[in-house]
Amino acid sequence: MGMVIKILYAGFVAEITGRYSEELNLGCELTVRDVLGVLCEKHGPRFKSEVYDPNKGELKPNVMVLLNGVNVTNKLDVGVSEGDFITLLPPVSGG
Repeated sequence: MGMVIKILYAGFVAEITGRYSEELNLGCELTVRDVLGVLCEKHGPRFKSEVYDPNKGELKPNVMVLLNGVNVTNKLDVGVSEGDFITLLPPVSGG
């Protein structure tokens, strides 16, 4: 049985995907890393080169990942559940 999660995009990531959000119907027992792999396949080479490298399993340094509003950029193996939302955005800096 599948689950639906929402993906939100901001900044240059929205430019790459051509949208600000989408819903994905995915299998069960997935991690944030698994979802990033699905997004690489869906959004192609530019997503792979500028957002997430599936071969290394690493985010590019200019991308932050939030799961339900919590920064999981360094915890990509956390599980996702039905109704969760993942946000991909450039890091925010202040001065």
